[in-house]
Amino acid sequence: MDKRLFYLPKCQPNPLIMVDRDLLIKEIDAATERIIHKYQHLPNEQWIHNEHPDRWTPAQILDHLVKTEGMVLEMAEGPSMASEMRLPDGKVDRIRATFGDDGHKLSAMVAIRPDNDPEDMSQLLEQFTTNRLKLVELARTRDLSRVCTGHAHSIFGTLTLLEWTWFVISHGNRHLRHLEHLMPAVR
Repeated sequence: MDKRLFYLPKCQPNPLIMVDRDLLIKEIDAATERIIHKYQHLPNEQWIHNEHPDRWTPAQILDHLVKTEGMVLEMAEGPSMASEMRLPDGKVDRIRATFGDDGHKLSAMVAIRPDNDPEDMSQLLEQFTTNRLKLVELARTRDLSRVCTGHAHSIFGTLTLLEWTWFVISHGNRHLRHLEHLMPAVR
């Protein structure tokens, strides 16, 4: 059996999609581990400290990730349709390139902007971890070729579940780099 064609019985896969679910889950897990490691090694006094007034604090970055990924998970439970007119991973390269370009400033929509006074770090880390575990379950069990029709991304338009999964990974990696820039001594 071709490992790239791994579908669970309940999935209604698009025959065009070729996803190595194990590899995708490893990408999610690795990205999650890097972020958690960074926050676990962040001294408490740096949690809300920021020497750059035009950038978010580490607490605000994590709050933003929790809000964004929570919204993606809610969307994944919403309306969707088959992606018959395009490849389900057709926008992944563009998503990865956009979030890989740290020189290009992006603006968060109001609903996912961080609070000025985010919750404590342990609570936010717990919610972040819970969201990522839900994302792994989604990647493991859902038909990733479905296009989520409940929300269109402001840059990329409507995305498949596979593309939203790569969005979460790429978006998290971008903010991890921002955090490393803020706190270079925290490795």
